[in-house]
Amino acid sequence: MTSLQAIASLSVKTMSPEKIATNAPETINIQTLPDNLPPEQHLEREAFIGKVPRDVVALKWDYPSRYQLNWHSHGRNQLLYPSTGVITVLTDTSVHVVSPDNALFIPAGIRHAVKMRGTVEMRSLFLTQCALPNKAKSCGLVHISPMLREMLRHAPDLPKGYDYAGPDGRLMSVILEQIDLSPANEIHLPKPKDPFLLQMEQHLLVCPDDQKSLEEWAKALGTSSRTLARRFNERHQHDLSGLAPENTVTGCH
Repeated sequence: MTSLQAIASLSVKTMSPEKIATNAPETINIQTLPDNLPPEQHLEREAFIGKVPRDVVALKWDYPSRYQLNWHSHGRNQLLYPSTGVITVLTDTSVHVVSPDNALFIPAGIRHAVKMRGTVEMRSLFLTQCALPNKAKSCGLVHISPMLREMLRHAPDLPKGYDYAGPDGRLMSVILEQIDLSPANEIHLPKPKDPFLLQMEQHLLVCPDDQKSLEEWAKALGTSSRTLARRFNERHQHDLSGLAPENTVTGCH
């Protein structure tokens, strides 16, 4: 069995991060690189992506609802796109909710975790620094037009060693031209620093249907409802100051 076959046959259920091998083969056949490496085998995937001599590597995975990818980061910039379903992406400083109308740009090295809502057909581009010279320095939403949506759905099916001068290479070039990293018209709400509000946020991200009242939350957190209400108001008055009335919320950040 070749190294590629061995990696492709590994089961997510039996593979834990501490058991993942980090020694990738010195040479690989980029034409036969599997598209659907099990998502938890992060180190193998990173090793393969790093060895593909192309500025853009497109991969795809399908996830069931409520599936969760634990904390990880990438050596390349990533454009993460859920063509179906909704994903919640957590970083150390922010939370991003991404629907099929948008993708999320994640700079290389940014630690993040991903939670799925509904069946998610994920499309992901891994980009070198040269691919997007004007890359953003922080995570941000990218609007996905109908044309870009279809190109992103098709990109993972292209050969990994596509010819830059051929049709596949031209398609990748068009995809890069369509990725707009300019700041979106969205409200960015960073993670709260208040420990009470942070606990509430973390719980609601896992259980968004929780209907606790303010009094019930105060009791659970060991504080008073008056204190909790004051801290909530102080936090959001600060976050929303300076926003024009016409601004609309495009995601819970």
